[in-house]
Amino acid sequence: MPFNVNSFRANGLVLGGARPSLFEVFFPVFPPGLFADGNLATKSVFGDKLTFLCNAASIPASRVDAIPVYYFGRAINFAGERAFDPWNVTILNDEDFKVRDFFEAWSNRINMMTANIAETSSDPQDYKVELAKVIQWGKDGSLLREYNFFGMWPSIVSDIQLAWEQGNRIETFDVRFSYDWWEPALAGQPDQSQIAEASYDPGVGIFNDTNIVSDNVSTAVPTLSGGSGAITPQSFRVS
Repeated sequence: MPFNVNSFRANGLVLGGARPSLFEVFFPVFPPGLFADGNLATKSVFGDKLTFLCNAASIPASRVDAIPVYYFGRAINFAGERAFDPWNVTILNDEDFKVRDFFEAWSNRINMMTANIAETSSDPQDYKVELAKVIQWGKDGSLLREYNFFGMWPSIVSDIQLAWEQGNRIETFDVRFSYDWWEPALAGQPDQSQIAEASYDPGVGIFNDTNIVSDNVSTAVPTLSGGSGAITPQSFRVS
């Protein structure tokens, strides 16, 4: 029989399907120094605000480019280098402009608006963050899957469209991030109880343990854990 709805019910979306609205974006760490003179009281206050106001994101793409080699006019494609596409998020803008101000300040640190030089130094560690997360939750509140980004920085902070006829709307803006690589958070880390854990090992290894070490000092940073969404102390390693 070409179509049988019972076959689909038994073999298709047996768990009811993952929902694109059940996600969070979470930054456990931020570039150093950005909270010294801003209008944000603490990193934790900003981290919570960013998580609540980031209302659109994506699970990152996996791409390996092809190398075409021609033989008598016919292209034979060989696997080339892995490439990581930019990652985009959409953020709701509140009247305090705190999240917008933060990303403008982060961008200014990379290259100043007027001086065309770096605000602090040319050291990438002054503007890159070594851990950012997008988290997929299940319909029952369980942690389905978590992806970690490394070496991330904002390449574009988009405009905010203004118009007299745009009533009954909340302003939004997009941020496009460049980063060095992403990998799935591995089950077995103390903060992980993923249901849909990766069936492969990313092979990097240095970020899949429980210590973050910067200048030989171990630092605890918050991370989301379990199905409750509670924030608990956890450590990651960045060098």
